[in-house]
Amino acid sequence: MALGKHNHRNNFEGDVIADAKLLSIKISDNGNGYISEVDLLKMLYAVKTKYPEIRLFTLTTCYGNFMYKNEAFSDYTYALDKFAYETNSLILICTGNNLNCINENTSYDLSYFHGDHTNLSTPADSLNNLTVGAAADNLKDGAFLGIANSREFPALYTRKGHIDLSTIYNAKKTNKNYFKPDVIESGGDVGYYNENTLDWMDEPALTLLSARSEIGIMQEVGTSFATPLVANLAAKIIKNYPALSNESIKALIVNSASLNLIPFADNVSKLRNRVVGNGIANEFRSLYSDNNRATLILEDTIENKKIKIYPINFPEYLVNDDLGKVKKRLKITATLCFKFLPIKNNQLSYNPIHMAFSIFKNHSAEDILKSEKKIKSKLRTNFGWSEDGRFPNKPLPYSNTQKVTLLNVTVDDLANETNTFKLAVHAKLSEQIVGGLPENYPTEFPFSIVLTIEETIKKSTGKLYDEIQLVNEVEALQDLNLDAGLEAEALDV
Repeated sequence: MALGKHNHRNNFEGDVIADAKLLSIKISDNGNGYISEVDLLKMLYAVKTKYPEIRLFTLTTCYGNFMYKNEAFSDYTYALDKFAYETNSLILICTGNNLNCINENTSYDLSYFHGDHTNLSTPADSLNNLTVGAAADNLKDGAFLGIANSREFPALYTRKGHIDLSTIYNAKKTNKNYFKPDVIESGGDVGYYNENTLDWMDEPALTLLSARSEIGIMQEVGTSFATPLVANLAAKIIKNYPALSNESIKALIVNSASLNLIPFADNVSKLRNRVVGNGIANEFRSLYSDNNRATLILEDTIENKKIKIYPINFPEYLVNDDLGKVKKRLKITATLCFKFLPIKNNQLSYNPIHMAFSIFKNHSAEDILKSEKKIKSKLRTNFGWSEDGRFPNKPLPYSNTQKVTLLNVTVDDLANETNTFKLAVHAKLSEQIVGGLPENYPTEFPFSIVLTIEETIKKSTGKLYDEIQLVNEVEALQDLNLDAGLEAEALDV
């Protein structure tokens, strides 16, 4: 977590630069065997009591057993989700390794992930925390010597999310946001021992610096090494922007992740999010904007049964300037994250908060809530709310991490809405909980939304970042001021 990618790429030669201070918490003597969940939670709470400023934890020890398809949340996962909620903490958890992959494959085959035994291990199903799987990349320049299709693809030993709602609901009624892991990161790959045999080999592995001085530099692979790299990125975000909430940190990492370099063939396409989540993490895009790409952050709270509307203003040059014959101007990527107090022993309402968001035309909250038959508020017919909870009699499990992408925003889109879109957020507590909600359950929910707006014109203007700041009260990432917020209108829903 402290050392990050820079030192890996340098093989830990020369000056070794640390990005964070570490507190070691020992939970096992030898890396395997029995773990006392009770003692682990006691240690975590004790750390927060003694060092309340600590916000990030890495947990790279999972149970050896995989979770069965759609298996309920364990008591261990519940305890870690509750800890994160109560203590303003974010735990980065690895999916666990499937070490049998070398014995069950003779080549790189993504259909291997169809097997339930490739599912993640608890507590990697945690929702308030951030789950990390492994990409095959080993952070070395030159030829890639692993078995994966490319560096960005998942390593065969990584584990996929165990939730498959298609076995419960029909295709029209599902939650496309409800998956794990959140992202993948460089963890190294296995290699070919011979033409038909896979093995753990040094060449495609990560170069690591052991905490044990007698070992020194070593070559290893695993989700246990990918996870600290994402934790290192989270630490850098806090270092640059200490006022940000943990939900904003998580949203920045998820929002910057990309699936573009990880195409899955048709026979495994439905597995893609369950294996690689939102894609491979992108350090630069998580930390910075540039002249042609602006990342904006909105932190706010919303009450139960309310909707809030925020204007997103776009600079006039996108409409008025001659930017070529192509009308396409922008791409918008947005991620919502919020934390919740979990409800134990309740699979469907473990997270009882249905919160959703989207980007609409320049309409009022009243019109956005109306059906499309009455007034067309959607920017695209297929671009609606990020999560649909319209079926109270057949509830879906709700996700607290949701990502949407609005492609090909055109000059006409902007001109028709006088250069303003509306970002809408609504929240509603589930009414399908047996025995009702626990007493004094919160009715106001903090959330964070990260939006990345980027030019898609052939010849970039270099003006977007500066112009976006001029027309919006919310500050862009490089010049963040959380005291300045967008004006919002709120209505009952």
